[in-house]
Amino acid sequence: MKITPHPSVFVAALLAAAALSSSICAQSVDPSQIQPIPQPSVEPADQAIVDEARGMLVQVAQAFHDAPVVICSTTVKTESLGSTNELTVESVFGPDGEAVIKSLGSIIVATDGWLNVLDHAIYDRYIRVPLGQGISTGLEGVYGNPFVAGFEVMMREAAPPELWLDMVMMRAIGEPTITGLEVIDSEDGRSHHRVLLGGPMGQGSIHIVENKIVSAEATMKVQVEHGAPPVVWTMKLETDTQFVDVLPEPITFDPGERLPVTERWQLDPIDRNRIFAGQVAPPLRLSDLQGDVVDLAELKGDVVLLCFWTTWAKACQRSLVQMDKVFQATGAGEGQVKVYGVNVMERVEGLEQRTELASRYWAAGRLSIPTLVSPAAAVQTAWGITTLPTQVLISPDGTVAEKWTGFLPEMDKKVRTKIESLLQKSPATSP
Repeated sequence: MKITPHPSVFVAALLAAAALSSSICAQSVDPSQIQPIPQPSVEPADQAIVDEARGMLVQVAQAFHDAPVVICSTTVKTESLGSTNELTVESVFGPDGEAVIKSLGSIIVATDGWLNVLDHAIYDRYIRVPLGQGISTGLEGVYGNPFVAGFEVMMREAAPPELWLDMVMMRAIGEPTITGLEVIDSEDGRSHHRVLLGGPMGQGSIHIVENKIVSAEATMKVQVEHGAPPVVWTMKLETDTQFVDVLPEPITFDPGERLPVTERWQLDPIDRNRIFAGQVAPPLRLSDLQGDVVDLAELKGDVVLLCFWTTWAKACQRSLVQMDKVFQATGAGEGQVKVYGVNVMERVEGLEQRTELASRYWAAGRLSIPTLVSPAAAVQTAWGITTLPTQVLISPDGTVAEKWTGFLPEMDKKVRTKIESLLQKSPATSP
């Protein structure tokens, strides 16, 4: 089973997926089952109305682009399945492409020709790349997704509405099409314009006052489980934009003691620790089901096979049966080959609870291979484990000889062949 770490939410344009996934997960539903329900196609508006509405959107973006300094606060609220989520993004855009964009989990700073992205959850590294052609281009280069930038960034960089409308809608309606334009006279005497939008997944609208977006809303229906009634997902966005002449304070960036990296995978604690053949195996010191401690460092000189597994992945069960065969065929731990399961990624926390869970699983499966138990996430992080099951074969010199991921037929035969090759090369078994 592939384990994909959830990306950090850098700007409001990513809130839709995060909020919806959070709401669904609270209901014990597999997020991968969530599917937007296609909506009936909407009749296109009169071309004159489309042109007028688009012209207003172009003016909004142009005003945002032309202002010497823009100070913007955007709050997005989403609701589905009775759960409400909220995110606020504070942005300041200065001259010469300078900007600072802050949310609860991160900060993006463009200054001095560099684009810096700092995720508060990553304590020792941050992204730093040349600013180049702009913030949106830089972020797309790092994350492969233009929606990371947010609609404020796209408007500041004078992008046409076709590129940022979907971001204002929080990607909820899919390829927005202008379906109408309304004029609302408010009590303060100002005319509010509301651009109506439709798409294959839902409907939405944008409110404009004096060349500024002030709010937006969208509604989408999703299928949570096959055959279940659809779930309505709603989004409301409010944004306060100020055009001023000078920055309230200089835009600076201080990463603290974090080190700069240029690629996203270098941030992730698991991805950056992925192990490869030839490198020294990371440390491993864990207790088995009987409470005895096994230290990988003390097994140097032996061939060691580690089988990373979890109770909730069916592929692990089949893989452990194979590795149990390897354990029996190589002397059941009495010779120069040591085989251990390594229990990780359980949905309960703490060594006692995980040991009890693993013990029941071991008894039910009638497995003889010894297993170690990881009490927390540190082990899979240190070993770069993102897929279960994963088998790691370690040479007598302590380096990684081979790594296999997932369940493969006749894996036990492949592992035994590799073990025999290592034993033939080992000085302890050489003639």
